[in-house]
Amino acid sequence: MAYVIKKLTTVTSEENSQMQKLIEICNRIDKTSYSYFADDCFKDEDDINTFFLYDKQKLVSAISLFTPRSCETEVLAYTHPDYRKKGLFTMLIAEAASELKRRGVDDFLFVCDRKSKSSIAVLSHLGAEYQYSEYSMRLNKGKFAPCGKIPDLEIRPVKAEDREELARINSEAFHESFEDSLVFIDEFFTSGRRQFHTLVYQSRIAGMIGVYIEDVRFYLHGICVDRSLRGKGIGKGALSFAVEKYSSPSMSIDLDVRADNEDAFALYLKTGFEIVSVLDYLKLTLT
Repeated sequence: MAYVIKKLTTVTSEENSQMQKLIEICNRIDKTSYSYFADDCFKDEDDINTFFLYDKQKLVSAISLFTPRSCETEVLAYTHPDYRKKGLFTMLIAEAASELKRRGVDDFLFVCDRKSKSSIAVLSHLGAEYQYSEYSMRLNKGKFAPCGKIPDLEIRPVKAEDREELARINSEAFHESFEDSLVFIDEFFTSGRRQFHTLVYQSRIAGMIGVYIEDVRFYLHGICVDRSLRGKGIGKGALSFAVEKYSSPSMSIDLDVRADNEDAFALYLKTGFEIVSVLDYLKLTLT
């Protein structure tokens, strides 16, 4: 059977519809909770972030890349249940590996819903190694518990002069390089779908919270507080602010949190967020 691979720098509305249909089928069969939103952030114009594999006109396998860090690329992969164990995933991985080598990226970081036993088995067979897990969480709006005003806390739109201090805080909080943190923060100044707020406590930059606006959800991310100012309710105030500001009947409010970040996880649960899925991250180094 002759399959056709399409390598895409951008995704059309028709191609997006095909991807959504494929993911819907995979989620239904595998009981997973994957989602997809075509994201042009953290890429150059000619970077290929999407790889589609067709059986005639039918999309049967796909890979999506996301590269917020210079050393590795996050990968989401989907294969139609009727087309598994045919080597399609391997074909797409080979194409994606060529693209990452062109960019000078060393590692794949696969994002796997823990319920997808087949995906984890395939990746383990390829030699991918487990790194960490995250809880994907969604706000139960009926359980939202606002915290009220936090004394001495101001939350305002980010300013250009905040970037280096925020990069330092982000780098320490998420164990990223300072350079990657600057790239992450600078993306908020150029992306029309990202909004970014600086947390100021007693006139001092204390942290940040970012919001990514997708078609059906607000995704909260980059939430961090300077380690010297933790325990003062700043994170609680930022989270409550974001939920109240971005509340909409037609949009969910989602976030991801490392499973080993017990303090943040406890805060999100207390605010009304609930676990939707557990995501395992597996690294495969390119050879």
